[in-house]
Order: sequence, then C-alpha cells, then structure tokens
Amino acid sequence: MNTMGQTIKRVPIPLCGVILAMASLGNLLGDVSGDFRLICGGVAFALMAMVVAKLALHPGMVRADLNNPVIASASGTFCMAWMVLSTYLVNVSSRVALGVWLAAIALHLLLMVYFTRKFMWHLQIENVYASYFIVYVGICVAAVTAPSHGREAIGEVAFWFGFAALFVIGALVVYRYARHAVQTDALRPLFCICVAPISLCLTGYAASVPDKSPLMLGGLLVAATLAYAFVLVKAIGYALTLDFYPSFAGMSFPFVVCPLALKQVLAVAEAAGTSLVGLKLLFILETVVALIFVSMVLARFLHYLFLATERQDHCTEKLFLGKIPYQLCDDGLDK
Repeated sequence: MNTMGQTIKRVPIPLCGVILAMASLGNLLGDVSGDFRLICGGVAFALMAMVVAKLALHPGMVRADLNNPVIASASGTFCMAWMVLSTYLVNVSSRVALGVWLAAIALHLLLMVYFTRKFMWHLQIENVYASYFIVYVGICVAAVTAPSHGREAIGEVAFWFGFAALFVIGALVVYRYARHAVQTDALRPLFCICVAPISLCLTGYAASVPDKSPLMLGGLLVAATLAYAFVLVKAIGYALTLDFYPSFAGMSFPFVVCPLALKQVLAVAEAAGTSLVGLKLLFILETVVALIFVSMVLARFLHYLFLATERQDHCTEKLFLGKIPYQLCDDGLDK
C-alpha cells in the first residue's frame, strides 16, 4: 500500500470527474435514501480533499498538466464538481454554499478563457477530444444546481451558453472522430463523454428555464437517448477490454447525468399532470447502469491510488499530442 504522500502525488486531475459523478449520484438518489446521499457526498468530499492537497503540494505538476489540451479540458470537472458539492453545503450554511457555487462558476469561466486562448486559437483538429465538451458545455452544471441556491436566472444564462456551445463543440468533435481514428488505448474512454452534453443541457433546461417548450424537451430527450444507446455499447467494450487509465473517469459522470435528465423530465411531466410509465422504466434502467459504471470506475481509481505499488507498463508510456507531451497516468514519479 502506498503512503499518503505517494498517493497525493499520483492523484490525476481526471479524478475530479469521479468526484463529480459521486456527488451527482447522491443527488440523483437522495430522495430515495438520504443515507446514500450522505455516503456519496462523503466520498466525494474526501476525494476532493486529495485533489486540493495535490494542488497545494505539487502545483508545478498541475501547471505542467494544464499545458496539455486533454488534461486542461478535463480540469473543468474540478469546477463542475464544486458546483454540485455546494448543494451539499446548503443545509450547513446557505451563504457558504452560495459562495462556493459562485466561485466555482467564476473559475470555470476563467478556464474557458485560458483554454480558448491556449488551444482554440491555434486549433489542431487531431488534438480535439470529447473532453472539449467539458470546458464549454460543462457550465450547464450551473443551470442544474442553480435552484438549490435560488439563482435560476444565472442558471438560465448558463444553460443558453452551454446549449449554444453544444453545437459548436459538437461539430468539432464529430469531425475529429470521423476524420482521425483514436490510436491510443489511453484516450479511447474519452469518447464516452459524448453521452453527457445533451443530457446535461436537458437537465439544465428543465431545472432553470421557467418557460419550457414541450418540443424542446422532447427533442433533447430523443437526442440524449440515442446518444446514450450508442455510447453505452462503446463504454461496455472499453470497460471489458482496456487496462485502467485515468481517462476511465469519462465513464462515470456521463452515465449519471443521463438518468438525472430523465428525473427532471419526469418531474416536469408530473407537474403538468402527465404520467410517462415508459420513461420511468428507462430511468430505473439508466440508474442501475450509472451505479455499475460509477462503482467500477471508483474501484479502479482507488486501487490505482492506494494499492498499485508499481507503475503499470502503459502508464510509463509518453503520449504526444502535436508537440505537447501528455501523460495520462500521471503520478509524478518521473518528474
């Protein structure tokens, strides 16, 4: 077993995606079991403490990681995770919770500026991955969590920005994956992020936009369901055939936000006096899938952080995206 110092040093930024998934999973099932929500929140805060420790103790490693477009884009899950974690703080102190939420939004906006200037102005299409959605569409998490803070107006603005970004980044991502096949196993799981943006927009729309269009809800729901079915097949293949990489985080939150979107749609339908039995069954199915994927990814991360005493062969491999050296399995042992 690794010492805590070794564990903190090897914490990868993509761990924030698992934190986001755990916190969101707790909110998803919180009305079913308050204890389950507390457990998910506790795990999420504990993992976030490890990430914050990495930022404080090894800032140079983090700065080096942010020079890579994949890691930089994945770092958006740090902000998104804090937006969701702020909802756990509301009952402790609404002012503190609101402050954390606003700070997370501000930090995410700063990430957008940084990422745009560093990577989008000199775009290399072969370096575009589904993780780019996190930077621009990820702000929709503010729309999902806004009602917890009574700030639906901010949430509505966040939704419309993320919704517009969905089309722009979506076009880039589709073109990239159509023209350039992903050759490296370490980067393949990133594709699973593609299931998240539409469902995230749907969740934010249902949560924060006051005048909801049935056509908009239906259109997003159909698109989200089709994306879910396609990506789920890919994700099952990755989970069964690939060795562990921190990019496995891409198979956590994306599968949580899908049932979260269904939950929001069901709430809107019930408020309108409509019962959608088929959608309820789909919600149960997607929730079970989310539990399986998040549990699997969490277990693999915990094993890597605490029990893996030697770097696996694939983690020693240097990957190169353009001229930028990139190391997905970054525990800092060679720096």
